[in-house]
Amino acid sequence: TPSDKLPDNPGKNYPKGVDKKDLNKTVKRTITVNKPAGSTVDASQETTLTRTATVDEVTGQVTYGKWTTSKLDKYNAPEIPGYTPSQAEVPAVDQVTVDYTDPKIEITYTPTEQTGKITYVDPNGKEVGTTPLTGKTDEEIPVTPNVPAGWQIVPDPKIPTKITATPDGIQTVTVKVEHKIITVTPTDPKTPSDKLPDNPGKNYPKGVDKKDLNKTVKRTIT
Repeated sequence: TPSDKLPDNPGKNYPKGVDKKDLNKTVKRTITVNKPAGSTVDASQETTLTRTATVDEVTGQVTYGKWTTSKLDKYNAPEIPGYTPSQAEVPAVDQVTVDYTDPKIEITYTPTEQTGKITYVDPNGKEVGTTPLTGKTDEEIPVTPNVPAGWQIVPDPKIPTKITATPDGIQTVTVKVEHKIITVTPTDPKTPSDKLPDNPGKNYPKGVDKKDLNKTVKRTIT
């Protein structure tokens, strides 16, 4: 600094331009990691470049040498199960010069799409149908059963209305079902040409038409 004496000329001090800030420069690459839970990690990298200076003891003129170069290591974003980083890797910089500009990198995470299903199981434990469930990690997924035609849900308070998607997927929801029974009344008989109301892919069987459900009894009086 200007308060320091020249070693071979104690009657003179060093000129301005040769202190620490003139001969050293810190280069920074800002890396900010925004985690899904809301926390932030500062993963910034720094390296220092240097140069030498010569001083003319008579004139006090300062002449600078070339700046050194340096490197910045590769940075790998933390792996968070169920999430995808916006940038998995920040590449290394093999030659950092004095003109390097901080790119100010920000890494965010997007939840991964998860899948699961509602499975419909008959009284014998056999799967008779499924409904797919989809959603993103940590998202609440509505559970809306869509029972296969001809079946009905066995009342069960344990069937959830919502389920949370996890990094491992969406847990299977098991719904017990039984055959759906339809009552055919004598005033509204059906024939094999009529479709079942909740199962249009099937028709009524024989045995529920007018003659099967109605019988006229006659008492003859002469």
